[in-house]
Amino acid sequence: MSEMPAVWRQNLMLHVDGKSVPAVMDEGRRASTARAVLLTKGASVIKRMIAAQRYHIKWAEANGMEVYPVPTDVACAALQDRMEAAVSDAAKRKRKREAEGRPPGGHSRGGVTAAKAVRLGYRAFGEYVGLNIDGASPMVQAITAAGPGEPSVGQMIPIDIFAAYQHLTNHPNQFIAARAGAAYLQCASSLRVIDQMRTPDLQFEEVTICGSELTVVTGTTAKSKAVTALQMRPLPWRVPLISIAPGPEVDLGALTRAMAACPCMWPGMNATATEANAFTGRPATHAEAVRDMRNILKLVPHLRGDARVDAIGGHDGRHVIPECARVMKLPRSMRDTIGYWRSPSAVTDETDEKAARDAALRFARVARTRMGWGRYLSDRYSSQVGQVIEGDEGRVACLMAIKAWVGAQPPGAAAPSNRAALQGVADEVAKNS
Repeated sequence: MSEMPAVWRQNLMLHVDGKSVPAVMDEGRRASTARAVLLTKGASVIKRMIAAQRYHIKWAEANGMEVYPVPTDVACAALQDRMEAAVSDAAKRKRKREAEGRPPGGHSRGGVTAAKAVRLGYRAFGEYVGLNIDGASPMVQAITAAGPGEPSVGQMIPIDIFAAYQHLTNHPNQFIAARAGAAYLQCASSLRVIDQMRTPDLQFEEVTICGSELTVVTGTTAKSKAVTALQMRPLPWRVPLISIAPGPEVDLGALTRAMAACPCMWPGMNATATEANAFTGRPATHAEAVRDMRNILKLVPHLRGDARVDAIGGHDGRHVIPECARVMKLPRSMRDTIGYWRSPSAVTDETDEKAARDAALRFARVARTRMGWGRYLSDRYSSQVGQVIEGDEGRVACLMAIKAWVGAQPPGAAAPSNRAALQGVADEVAKNS
């Protein structure tokens, strides 16, 4: 408990059985009670809790997140990053063993079980010492379900909800319209909420893509996705502005006006988006952004009471376009560009701390004058123009396929499932090919 952040110690035994309870004891007595509870647990439980605590502190600092509380969507994002890093590390170890002529490790699961231990540590903090850390909800458990060799991923924002965000960008309330604009761009750009929070401004270009004149929204996330701050680099992103639903076109005016006062795609408000009457001048927290993504959807008649709305997290918009690209059978290189997937950092090739630091410095010197995520020559030499064209064309293809499917649905109809919606997108592509 000596390593525990102060905010965790202050909240010990205050979140029992998933509900907040009044502080009936002072902090010292609650810490003693928690310590007594932990002394009754086995060594394996304590080790998992320590590992989960250390990982979460490191992850939260690297991603600019509050270390407490840890609600469902934050736990999902942290666990998914842990699993992706473990799978990448396991693949490197496998290649190294193959290069050395050694057989694969007898107990290797390819890194897919690494996040489960962290989740169990999260759950122990919630069950045993009363912290508001989610390690037990079905969504969190699904993230760490060990598959046949690839990490599980969070759910995709349903396509009909993506279309609902477009409609809400035209809402007369500027606060609701600003939040809807950010949520729409999250789905269209394959970004996470945290990536949008690190994007200080938006630029607009007029570009010819696939023979059509389109407006492209561009931005640069100050820090990209990585487990440690050392591995993070700026991430430029682009979105051809295409309205996917019938009716008024997507309108980002409210969002750009809000960003002029606060350089963030999720500017803070003095209340929820549906009740706010002023911006605070500071960025919203991750929890506030996710809360408003859900709250504004309750203004859409057919989504009131829809369980899917309450399940939306800050990572879910990232999956929409890559999922569609896959069912459309777009080339892997195009899907990698759309999803901003990149080669593992040079830092992760080293296990020794000093060697890793030296590798990072060498990599930084090279990356300063080049696009940071083109490690290989084939990527680096095509990254100036070719990669942009590939990404724009792939994203336009996906958005147009989504538009065709949405246009074929009855007005106000909810998709029966993400699987059915994606199959519908694939069918529209086959029908028009």
